[in-house]
Amino acid sequence: MAASEAEKNELSVLHKMYIQFILMRLEAFHFSDEQLLDAEETAVAMERNTIAQNIHDGITQELFFISIQLFQLKNALPAHARDELLPYVAEIEKKVKESHRDMRQFIIELKNEKRKFNLHHAIEKLLQRITENTDVRPVFEHIGWVSQEQADIEGEIYHLVEEAAKNVIKHAKAKHLHVAIEVTSFQLMVTIMDDGIGMKKVGVHQEGKFGLGGMESRIRALNGTILFETEEAVGTTVTAFIPRERNIAYV
Repeated sequence: MAASEAEKNELSVLHKMYIQFILMRLEAFHFSDEQLLDAEETAVAMERNTIAQNIHDGITQELFFISIQLFQLKNALPAHARDELLPYVAEIEKKVKESHRDMRQFIIELKNEKRKFNLHHAIEKLLQRITENTDVRPVFEHIGWVSQEQADIEGEIYHLVEEAAKNVIKHAKAKHLHVAIEVTSFQLMVTIMDDGIGMKKVGVHQEGKFGLGGMESRIRALNGTILFETEEAVGTTVTAFIPRERNIAYV
C-alpha cells in the first residue's frame, strides 16, 4: 500500500513538472510572437514615415511651386487676354490647391503613429471629409482584413476610393455612396457604388472627365483589374480586384 502511494505521488510530481514545462514553452512562444509583432509594426511604421516624407519632399513641394507659378502667371496676363484666360488659370489654381490639400491629408494619415495608418479608419475619415456639407450619405463596410497590408496596396486603395468618391460628389447627383472592402486569402475586392444619374457610356470622353483611365492604371500597377458598370438614373459601380500574396494571414 505504501509503495502504491509513493508511485502515485511520484506520478503526480511528474505531471506537475510536465505541465509546468508545457506552460513555460507556451509562454516562450507567446513572448517570441509578441516580439515579432512589435518588430513588424515598427518596420511598417518606419516604412510609412519614409513614404510620407518622400511625398512631402517631392509631390507636395512641386504642387507648392506650381501654385506660386500660377499666381505669377495670373498677375502677368496681358490686359487684352485677361478676361478670356483668367477663368482657365483660376480653375487650374483651384485644382492644384485641392491636390495639395489632399496630399497633406494623406501625409497626416500615413504619419499618424498612434493609429499606424489603419486603412479602414482612414477611409472612414476620407468619406466623412468628402461628403461633408453635401446631401450624400456615405456608408463604409469591410469584410475581413490583415493587420498590416503592403503600404503600396493600402495607398492605392485609399487613392482609388478618394478619386471615385470625388466623382460621385461632383458628377453623380447621388444621395448615397457605398464603399466596401472585402478580403479573402487571395485577393482584395474594393467596391464604390452610388445611386446617382449614371453615365451615358464608359468611353474615351468619360475617361477624361471622370479619371477612369487613371483609376485603371492605378489598379493595373498592382496586377489587378477594375470594372466600371453604369446605368442612367440608377447609378455607377466601380469594382477593383487586387491579388494578394497567399502567405499573408487575414481575419
